[in-house]
Amino acid sequence: MQVCQLRQYEYVLVAGPDSIPFLQGQVTCDMTQLTDEQCLAGALCNLKGRIIGDFLCVRIAEGCLLQISEGNGQKIAVTLSKYAVFSKVKITIHEGPCDTYGIVSNESPALHELLPAPPSLSYQTATSDTATIIKLAGTPGRFQVWVWDAENASLVAESLRVLSDKQTLEDFGHFDYAETLAGQAHVNAQHSEAFTPQLLNYDLSGVVSFQKGCYTGQEVVARMHYRAKAKKRLFLLLAEGPTDATNNGAEIALVQQDQQIKAQVLHRSRGPGNSIAMLAILPIAWGNIEEPLLLVQDPTVELTVKALIYT
Repeated sequence: MQVCQLRQYEYVLVAGPDSIPFLQGQVTCDMTQLTDEQCLAGALCNLKGRIIGDFLCVRIAEGCLLQISEGNGQKIAVTLSKYAVFSKVKITIHEGPCDTYGIVSNESPALHELLPAPPSLSYQTATSDTATIIKLAGTPGRFQVWVWDAENASLVAESLRVLSDKQTLEDFGHFDYAETLAGQAHVNAQHSEAFTPQLLNYDLSGVVSFQKGCYTGQEVVARMHYRAKAKKRLFLLLAEGPTDATNNGAEIALVQQDQQIKAQVLHRSRGPGNSIAMLAILPIAWGNIEEPLLLVQDPTVELTVKALIYT
């Protein structure tokens, strides 16, 4: 089990008696499914159906707490506030948990001193006075621990350190690499309003619900899902060897034999040794290629394309 501290998030609180029905009319996930034991992954779109930002929504005593990529919290808070005039809600930037940890493990962490029954299903949560544990979706298995009790924060940190494989809190890169392998594409401030949910596989991963009613951008998102055939999607690219040609946001050229395409790297993570995992947008036809591709910017690097399977 690998454990690291997560500091790359911001939080927005939507509080008030109308918090759930208000968000139901604004975001892609079905907010009626949010409970004390079930959190939700969702996104906020603009009127053109492009993603302003994605989030993880957890129900707390004050309302709905949204965990958002660093740098995008203020924009999401401001956007939601524009539509909140006639709803009994208060939208604020929230300090979030006093500590947040990421765990990479295929089994539920045995935090019995914190929680009697850790979650076992995707996006299931378990909460005590001290902390909330969230099981994230996909493979490899990942969890988040949100610590609420500042007085016991050091106890939680020590418990996690003891449970970790190396008896220490590791670098964030381990969790980031696992997120990339699981195909979890997060929209930061740099990519806000640049992509549709379909391009980032949000229609496949459950971030978008097609059973709920209207929300901002829903007409465009639904039309693309039901009437348009996707020409590009998000794929996982795996490579070995150090290279700076595949940084986040970079446009890269891939070649196989006499064919060449351009791909946009949404996110890159470093794994063990010189391994690199990337989430990149490719033409769908290239997602079925089994032979390695060459990186034009650095021909010494071979990349393998993997389709992302969401369960």
